[in-house]
Amino acid sequence: MFKIINMLDNCINAALYKIFKVDCASVAYLRKFLNIRSVAISAERRRLGFMNKCLSLIDFKQVMSVYHHRFISGNTAHSKHK
Repeated sequence: MFKIINMLDNCINAALYKIFKVDCASVAYLRKFLNIRSVAISAERRRLGFMNKCLSLIDFKQVMSVYHHRFISGNTAHSKHK
């Protein structure tokens, strides 16, 4: 996964390098000036937003509760009997 994220960041860097005809050292400054975050930060923010929306849904909470009860708690209880 990190390889893909690095590849996407490198593509963005290459595009900025070609579009603005700046040296490699200026690409980081240009990204900051244009407010172009790294792909990893953008993906993490989207993931957190998605999880926050899921956690606000009652149905999701019920599904996670059942999952935890059946699979997580069940496995620990099962391992205690051995």
